Amino acid sequence: MAELTSTEKELARSCVSCGAQLTGKFCHACGEKAFDPHNHSLRHFAEEVLHTVTHLDNKFLQTLKLLFFKPGALTNAYLVGSKKLFAVLTGSFVLTLIAYRVILFSATFLSV
Repeated sequence: MAELTSTEKELARSCVSCGAQLTGKFCHACGEKAFDPHNHSLRHFAEEVLHTVTHLDNKFLQTLKLLFFKPGALTNAYLVGSKKLFAVLTGSFVLTLIAYRVILFSATFLSV
């Protein structure tokens, strides 16, 4: 496995959401999962897409709102590992893509 950068080591010691010191895999203060470089792997991407598609909750709408109105803030939060407040971006992307295709198909089918 690749050597962690100093930024990744710093993130591993404190919670990216609330700043509390981490003693395990989850933050004792807010419940955020500790940052792991594995979170940026292709395998993790596939796992999260499957999970999000099968376990949709209200975080999806909150994520869409930020995606449309503050995309930079959403991207920055994701890259530093803060994901507790948002739906998983990859799964949100897949669900948005599916919704778009359904709307596009419906519009094409109804216009014929």
